[in-house]
Amino acid sequence: MSKKSTKKLSQAIQLHQSGHLEDAKQLYRQILSVNKNQVDALNLLGTILCDEGDPQQAEGLLTRALTLNPKQPELHFSMANILRDAGKLIEAKDAYQRAIQLDRTYLDAYINLGNVLQALRELDDAIAVYQKAISICPNTPDLYNNLGNVYKHQGEPTKALDCFNTCLKLDPGHANAYFNAGGAFQDMGNTDLTVMHYEMALQLKPDFPQVYMAYGQMHLAKQDYQKSIAAFEKALEHSSQKGDIYKRLGDIYFRTSNFDKAEEAFKNAVESGEVDQSYCYAWIAYVQERQSKTREAIENFNKAYELSPNNLGLKVRAVTRVPVVYSSLEEIEDYRTQMVQALEDILAEAPVLDNPYHQFGGTNFFLAYQGKNDRSVMELMNRIFNPNVLEAPIDRTRLVGEKPRIGIVSRNLRKSHTIGKLMIPFLDRLDRDKFSVVLYRMQEFQACKQDFYEGQPDKGDVVVEVSLGDYHTALEKLCEIESDILLYTDIGMDPMSYFLAMAKPAKIQCVTWGHPVTTGLDRMDYFLSSKLLEPENAQTHYTEELILLDTLPTYYEKPQPTESNPDKPPKSRMLFGLPKDKTIYLCPQSVFKIHPEFDSVLADILRKDPNGVLVMVKLRDPGTTEVLQARLERNLPDVYDRIFFLNPMPREDFVQLMAISDVMLDPLHFGGGNTTYEGFSTGLPIVTLPGDYMRGRVTYACYQQMGLTDCVANNKDHYVEIALRLGTDKGYRQQVSDKIIAGHPDIFENTTFVQELEAFFMKALTSYLPE
Repeated sequence: MSKKSTKKLSQAIQLHQSGHLEDAKQLYRQILSVNKNQVDALNLLGTILCDEGDPQQAEGLLTRALTLNPKQPELHFSMANILRDAGKLIEAKDAYQRAIQLDRTYLDAYINLGNVLQALRELDDAIAVYQKAISICPNTPDLYNNLGNVYKHQGEPTKALDCFNTCLKLDPGHANAYFNAGGAFQDMGNTDLTVMHYEMALQLKPDFPQVYMAYGQMHLAKQDYQKSIAAFEKALEHSSQKGDIYKRLGDIYFRTSNFDKAEEAFKNAVESGEVDQSYCYAWIAYVQERQSKTREAIENFNKAYELSPNNLGLKVRAVTRVPVVYSSLEEIEDYRTQMVQALEDILAEAPVLDNPYHQFGGTNFFLAYQGKNDRSVMELMNRIFNPNVLEAPIDRTRLVGEKPRIGIVSRNLRKSHTIGKLMIPFLDRLDRDKFSVVLYRMQEFQACKQDFYEGQPDKGDVVVEVSLGDYHTALEKLCEIESDILLYTDIGMDPMSYFLAMAKPAKIQCVTWGHPVTTGLDRMDYFLSSKLLEPENAQTHYTEELILLDTLPTYYEKPQPTESNPDKPPKSRMLFGLPKDKTIYLCPQSVFKIHPEFDSVLADILRKDPNGVLVMVKLRDPGTTEVLQARLERNLPDVYDRIFFLNPMPREDFVQLMAISDVMLDPLHFGGGNTTYEGFSTGLPIVTLPGDYMRGRVTYACYQQMGLTDCVANNKDHYVEIALRLGTDKGYRQQVSDKIIAGHPDIFENTTFVQELEAFFMKALTSYLPE
C-alpha cells in the first residue's frame, strides 16, 4: 500500500472515529477505487453501512475482505455484527465463534456471542461462553451483568443477583446492573427492593427508558393505570425507539375506555415504522369499533388484512363489524345484508386459518342488538371456523363410582359483573355429594383475582386458572382436568370461551343465557333456558337442543341497596341532577340496547306526559353515547330537552337511582336482565313488551314467575298506555310496586332452579354413566 493510500486510510479512520461518517465513507470508497482489495477499507466501510441500515451491502464488503484475509479475527467479528443486525443469528453465532477461535482473548466477541446465544434461547451455551470470558478477564463488569441476565431468564433470580452484585462491586456506577437486579427482585416478588434498584438506575442514568417501561409494566400488572401511563410517557421522552411504547400506551388507554387517546397512540405506533403495522391497524379498528366509527374500523381491519393476507381472521373481523348504536332501521338492514353476503363469499373459498382464536380475536357480540334471528349468521361463522379447530382429544369413558364432574367456564365469574350476579350464587348450592365442580376461571390480570368467585375447596371445588393469552394452553388445561359436562355461562361475550367450546373439550357441552343468543356451534349440545323465557317457536332460534326449565335459570340473591354503606343516606334527585317535581321514566340499560324502533315509543310517552322526563345512563366510551344522542335529537326534536343522560356510576348509586324513579322502561328487542332484578328489588314498576326472542323476554318472564301482568304490553301503543298510567297515577303505581315487592320470593333466591339444573345434569349424563 502506497504512502498516499496509507495517509488517506489514516485520515478516513480519524474521520470515522470523530463521527464524520459521510466524509469517512467518501475516503474509504476513494481508497477502494484505487485498490478494491484494501481489507481495512472494506471492513470499516462495511461497518458504517451496517450502522446506517444497509446490512446487505455491508455483508458483501465483508465477504470480500474475508476472502482476502480469512485469518483476521476482527473481520469475522465485523461480519458477525452485520449478520446479527440483519437478524441472521445462527450465521452470526458461527462468525463470532470463528473470531474467538482465532483470538481466544477477544472479549467483545465473547460478549456478543453470549448475547446472540441468549437471543437464540441457547441459555446453557450462553452461560458457558460468559464463564469462559470471565476466566480470561475476571474484572470485566459487563460479563457478570450479562451472565446475570441469563440466569434471570432461566428462572434463577438468586444466581442472577449474585452476578449483578459482583458487577456492581467492580463498577458501582453500572446503571444496567441496578436495573437488571431490580427485575430479579421483581421476579422474587420483593417490590421494595425492586423499586430501590430501579431508582438507583435512574439516579445514575436519568434518561433510562427501559426502567420507565419496567415501571409501566409493574403498575399495569397492578391495574394502576394512571401510574403505568405516566411511566410509559416518561419512557417516550427518553427513547429513540418509540413504536413499542406507543403500542403499550394504546393498550392501556383501550382498557380504560380512553378511546381517543388509544386511537392516537396506535396511529403513532404505525407512523414510527418500528412495529407490526398489521397489528396496529387491527387495534386502531378495535378502538374505532368502540367509538361507533364502524366504517373506519372496517377500513382499518381491511388494511391490516392487506398487510397480513394469511390472517383470514382479520377479513372475517372486517365483514362482521356492525355499529354499536344504529342511526336508523335502514342501517341495520344494510349492515346485515352486507355481512351475510360477505360471510357466504368467504365460506365459498374454503377458508384456512392456522389459529382462529388469535387470528379472529373477537365475537359477534353486537349482532344480537339488531333484533333479528341470528341463527343463520352464527351457523355461517361456525362453518368458517369449525374446520380449522380440531375436536379436543379427550377420554370419553367414565370410571365406576366416580362422581360426575361439572365444569364451569367463564371470564366473568366476578362479584361485580352481571354474569357473576346471575351465575355465582347457584354454584354454592350445587350438591357436592352428587357432583364435583371445576371452575375454569379465565382472567387476564392477577389484580382481578379478589373479585373472582374463589370456589369452595372444602366442598370439592377445583379452580383452574386459564390465561386469555394462549388458546392452545387454555385448551390443554380444560382437557387436563376433564369434565363430564362443561357449562359455559356466556358464550358470545369473549372469543376464548367461543373457540374453546368449538373444540369440545368435554363429553357434554351446554350454554346458558349470559349472552342470550345461540352459539351456532355444532359441537354445543344444549342451550339451557326456560318455558317462561321462550316463545312457542323457540327451537328454530337455536342450533343447540333447547332445554326449557320450568323456572327462570338463575338463583339471584336479592340486592340490598344500602349494603355498601348503611350509614350513608340515600341520594336525592337533586344530587343526581334531576328535577324533584317531574315524573322520572328511567331507561338505564346500556345505550346499545336502545333499538331505533324504540324511539317512537319514548317520543309518545314524553309527548303525552308533559311533566315527564326520560333518564338514561351513558356508556364509558362517549362516542357511542353521542351517536344515540344525535339520533334521539333528530327523531325526538320537540321533547329532546327532557332527556337526561347521567354519567356511569357505582352500583350503590345505580340502585338508588332506581329507588327515586317512578317507572322503568324496558327496551324493545333486548331488555333488561341484571338491571331488571335490581329494579324489582326496589319495587320499581318496569314496563315491558315481550320480544320475539329470549333476549327481549326476561322482564316478562319475571312477571310470569310472580304472577303479574299489569306492566306487560301487547303492542307499542299498549306499552305507552301502561307507562303513562304508572307515571301519572301515583296510587296505581304504588299498588303495582306493592305487588312486585310481594312477589320477591318468587324471583329471588330460587332454589327450584338449582334442583332443576341438577336433574338436567343427571339426565344428560345417563348415556355416559356405567350401568
